[in-house]
Amino acid sequence: MRVLGALLVVIVVVGMGFGVADAGQTWTRVGNGGFGDGDNVRARSMAVFRGWLYVGTGHNPSGAQIWAYDGSQWDREIWAGFRSAPDTRTDISSMAVFNGNLYAAAVGTEGIDGIGVWGSDGSSWRSAKGVAGYASGVLATYGNKLYLGTGYGASGNQGGQVWAYDGSDWSQVNVNGFGDPDNVATYPFVEFQGKLYAAA
Repeated sequence: MRVLGALLVVIVVVGMGFGVADAGQTWTRVGNGGFGDGDNVRARSMAVFRGWLYVGTGHNPSGAQIWAYDGSQWDREIWAGFRSAPDTRTDISSMAVFNGNLYAAAVGTEGIDGIGVWGSDGSSWRSAKGVAGYASGVLATYGNKLYLGTGYGASGNQGGQVWAYDGSDWSQVNVNGFGDPDNVATYPFVEFQGKLYAAA
């Protein structure tokens, strides 16, 4: 959920419709199921950036999409998983604002594309590289870095990883699985009392 002004916006998973509530009481549909595309089967991420509401979708088989909403209409910004051809990165798993840009993580099949991250200044998207792994792909901004949580590792079950991005390079900042390979993925991040917490 995301509070946008006085409105509460919620993704409805079934049919991937979008509803908006005035003070959480009256709900109005603001988007058609799948944005009119039946292959948009889920929406895993939302973010507000420069006055627009962004939604990242899961799209099979052609690759993830990003849609932007100005309060009256939706525009598709990204399709085919940031490529012109079908991509195994089928989901926009997370979005976060960092250093004045909106970043999106795209996940797919293990060992093929890994987790890709792209950033936008509001006019165009560019690659921020990415890391090996799959599944999780959660983003969070903390201090002066962008953090990315992953599932597994480059080969086999190594446990979840946490990577930090300084605007140019990624570096791993945890021990795989936090020392336990059964912690197979890093999922939500949250800042609490000045520290960044990660669930695995």
